[in-house]
Amino acid sequence: MKRLFAWLLCALAPLCLSTAAFAQQGGDAAPANSHRVGYGAGWRCNHGYAPRGIRCEEVTLPAHARLTSRGDDWECARGYIRDDARCTAIRVPEHAFLSEFSGGRGWECERGYVDDLYACAPVVVPANAYLTERGDTWACDRGFSRDGSACSVVIIPENAYLSRRGDGWSCEHGFARAVGGSSACVAVAVPEHAHLSASGGSWDCDAPHVRRGAGCVAP
Repeated sequence: MKRLFAWLLCALAPLCLSTAAFAQQGGDAAPANSHRVGYGAGWRCNHGYAPRGIRCEEVTLPAHARLTSRGDDWECARGYIRDDARCTAIRVPEHAFLSEFSGGRGWECERGYVDDLYACAPVVVPANAYLTERGDTWACDRGFSRDGSACSVVIIPENAYLSRRGDGWSCEHGFARAVGGSSACVAVAVPEHAHLSASGGSWDCDAPHVRRGAGCVAP
């Protein structure tokens, strides 16, 4: 009865292909060194083999290499770096160490040293400075600002204070930096019907007045 029903379906759809014919054509056959995955005719190469067309070929490991976690490729062992089809030893310069997070180079400089092409040069820390957390450069102490390869003291003008970063200054509330880049703080001139802004470095008009030029006018 089942065969009769399948024959009727195929008669109604000439393009269908019987299961027996599909098996004879080898459409569901998996290659050697593979295994079934999911449903249907899907397959995947075994660990240690890589797909090459419809075949699974063994992954050839060069010296100082190992299979990846997927098992379809190889990677170099620690202390070696991939160079085409081989693994070459990483040349670690003085004051450096092996590292996997070095942009493919294989090594990083120790703290207090900086990359200088194929070597590690010492970080020269000037007076009134310190080595940063990364350890490959320096920053000025609070109250000093970077000036080339040195740290210069921050000169704070009258009516100003050291900024939060510590490498500059800001004007006190009610004062603003002078126009033209001058190193001075001048009092904010508040016009009639206005008040100091929340920042203290400018002014806003009292409601319902609106700003017009350098003053406040009624709407």
